[in-house]
Amino acid sequence: MKITEETKNLREKDAKSLVLEATELHKKLTDLRIQNSFGKAKNVKEIGMIRRKIARIRTILQEKALEKLVNTKENNGN
Repeated sequence: MKITEETKNLREKDAKSLVLEATELHKKLTDLRIQNSFGKAKNVKEIGMIRRKIARIRTILQEKALEKLVNTKENNGN
């Protein structure tokens, strides 16, 4: 699977900044959906792009949480 530069950059960020970015994207997505419902959206494709970016962020956050859990269990087991 090809990893894009955007995904690499997201993986380098810490969990707090990822959560903040996801929150900002949710706000932007809500605004775009409202504009789209009134027929004023200029770029409808952006809705899908934002949804995919939020999904990437959630996946990376889940991976980080799982990695932290595994590392904690390994350290406690020794």
